[in-house]
Amino acid sequence: MFSQLVKVAFALLFALQCECRQLATKSLSTDNAARIGIVGAGVTGLYTALLLNELGIDYELLEASNRTGGP
Repeated sequence: MFSQLVKVAFALLFALQCECRQLATKSLSTDNAARIGIVGAGVTGLYTALLLNELGIDYELLEASNRTGGP
């Protein structure tokens, strides 16, 4: 069961990475630029922030607790 969840998680991360790259190649005017918020600084949130940072896309990472990395 755990290995299936890991496979699904990696598939979702891969899809997100592809989508982010497609968005980064489109020219966005500053008036219509979307704001991206990442909720949670667990593994997925941190990885998403890494991808967006590598693509030069602005984001805001939000975490309720005083530490990162998940529960």
